[in-house]
Amino acid sequence: MTHQTRSDLELKFVIQHKGAINIINSSEISYIERYNRKTVIHLINQQKIECNKSLKSIYETIKELDFYRSHQSYIVNLKQVERIQIDTITREYLIKLKSTDALISLSKHNYQELRKKINDLFNLFHF
Repeated sequence: MTHQTRSDLELKFVIQHKGAINIINSSEISYIERYNRKTVIHLINQQKIECNKSLKSIYETIKELDFYRSHQSYIVNLKQVERIQIDTITREYLIKLKSTDALISLSKHNYQELRKKINDLFNLFHF
């Protein structure tokens, strides 16, 4: 018998907004952002789904599923992280995800924790 952690599981989410019901897998989520008092779920296929839930309540539900709150306005799927970089002008940390050209803000105080989570998730070797 193999042991599965919660992050190994594929969960489905039901998202209701404006009369529509969307059913998505957790692996389909690229990132989630709070923008103009709305929460927008960005999927890896470039589709966007709005919902009325707060980022805090969403994060409490999915934080054990390889998601990370990188900034007060963003939650990222750790399995979608391609690169962490520093903007040479603003000195801001940014996350580049595999499924989008968007750069996601990363709070400076979250940088080390995110690196650790990614290392733990993927058992990375540094060169």
